[in-house]
Amino acid sequence: MKFKTIIKASYSIIFLSFQKVLHWEHIKFTAFKNLLSVSTKILIDKSSSVKFAGKICTESNVELKALNGGKLFIAENVFINSNSIVVALDNIHIGSNTLIGPGVLIFDHDHDFEKDKNSGTKNGRHFVTKPIRIESDVWIGGNSVILKGVTIGKGAVIAAGSIVLKDVEPYCLYAGNPAKKIRSY
Repeated sequence: MKFKTIIKASYSIIFLSFQKVLHWEHIKFTAFKNLLSVSTKILIDKSSSVKFAGKICTESNVELKALNGGKLFIAENVFINSNSIVVALDNIHIGSNTLIGPGVLIFDHDHDFEKDKNSGTKNGRHFVTKPIRIESDVWIGGNSVILKGVTIGKGAVIAAGSIVLKDVEPYCLYAGNPAKKIRSY
């Protein structure tokens, strides 16, 4: 079993330095002007890493997870609204000036049901992973889902409630399930 660390963040990162953190070396803050809600949770295991490249802001009940060797990178000036969850088992990159609405789910993996069906859960869960890249200046509407292997181009807008299964072109509006291009701007 891998050791995991849960960090409950506060309005100041200084708060984090006073907490007992098992894998502190796997979390990197390159700026100290972060506004993390007191209910933000960062879950990381010893083989994973999380990097905040600049100022970020989170609302209540945000969960950021990097597990099983996953890497999560969040650039500067990123806002993540309430009840959003980001889970990296491979690699998730969130570009600068990105706005993420409430209840957004970002997962770079799916369960490998064939392996789990044949071996059962006694041998652990199996996953199929592909990296996610969200470029800069992206808006992701509330209750949207971003799934593995997706690149969202610079300046794109994802309408509320959309499920993104394929790449999104830069400076375009996508909406629906599955998300489809509505128009360019």
